[in-house]
Amino acid sequence: MSFNDISSPLSLLRSRRSAKPRFMVAPGPDAAQLGAMLAIATRTPDHGKLFPWRFVVVDADKRDALAELLVAAYRRQKADAGRLEIEATEQFARQAPMLVVVLSAPSPASHIPMWEQEL
Repeated sequence: MSFNDISSPLSLLRSRRSAKPRFMVAPGPDAAQLGAMLAIATRTPDHGKLFPWRFVVVDADKRDALAELLVAAYRRQKADAGRLEIEATEQFARQAPMLVVVLSAPSPASHIPMWEQEL
């Protein structure tokens, strides 16, 4: 896959379009491509230069544990969740060949308002 190929994950980032996880097939990005993708993603405007986010790459051997956490969190929000909802939540943790979770990590001590850090 070419770096400039429209089907390339890097091209998707450059054009600011998203692809559905079910359309992303193995093998996924290699280490160099992933590094470039995360470098591009960190270029989000941040006038306080706080970088109030963190990226966590979830390796294949951790997907089942993530699925359990997601289902538990979903059930806390929706105790009457049906089978299809639970299956969709579990599938989220497993369907793409590469999974990067973006975590919000705002800095309460900053002079930048919390809403702006979250934005």
